[in-house]
Amino acid sequence: MTHRDRSLGYRQFWRWLILLAQLFLVALSAAQESAGSRAPVAGTAAGTLQLLLAQETAGINGRVEVVVGELDPRISLAACSRIEPFLPKGTRAWGKINVGMRCREGATWTVFVPVTVRVFGSALTARKPLMFGTVPAENDVELVETELSREAGIPVADLAQVDGKTLARAVFPGQILRQEYFRAPPAIAQGDQVKIVASGPGFSISVDGEALSHAQNGQNVRVKTDSGRVVSGVARTGRIVELHF
Repeated sequence: MTHRDRSLGYRQFWRWLILLAQLFLVALSAAQESAGSRAPVAGTAAGTLQLLLAQETAGINGRVEVVVGELDPRISLAACSRIEPFLPKGTRAWGKINVGMRCREGATWTVFVPVTVRVFGSALTARKPLMFGTVPAENDVELVETELSREAGIPVADLAQVDGKTLARAVFPGQILRQEYFRAPPAIAQGDQVKIVASGPGFSISVDGEALSHAQNGQNVRVKTDSGRVVSGVARTGRIVELHF
């Protein structure tokens, strides 16, 4: 290769290098301009988000702490003149949740901000293991100040709230008692001897029978009469099954 050929090759190389540098600067300038027109959603609408959470937690019995997280720093959103926060359908302001933020003016986007709602208050906790099907006594539990929002469900602050109900699951020492852990005993249990009361316009008769399943008050239950006939009626407290014609 001659000196002249090498010179032409160097000049060609530098032309390409300068062109690439110019293209890079143009792209960088466009990205900076675009980024300048974008705003992080959490900072822009922090006030309205806090107001929404204050409204959602106003009825909670206990001390509430709300910690608003950050969006992924890699997310940038088109500038928005009005951002509206909302709770997704079925979401309760309790524990770790995601709060929606949607742009109402200036752009069209929706994002979700991580939020932690911590609730502290008094609740009954188990002193010892509590078995399925048992009724906790006063000396089985103690009232303590704790973080109620560690789990979902409604905490029990007084055994009177679950009077007449039994545990539907086992509870471990130190665990909060929640109303969802309890259920009312069946009005009729499988194998119970029941009184079947049949009534209609102008008549009412009763016969003895046997329950073929468990049922709460007001639920349907199948029973077998002494004659062997199987019928279905409504369970009532006192081991009564009502049949209406």
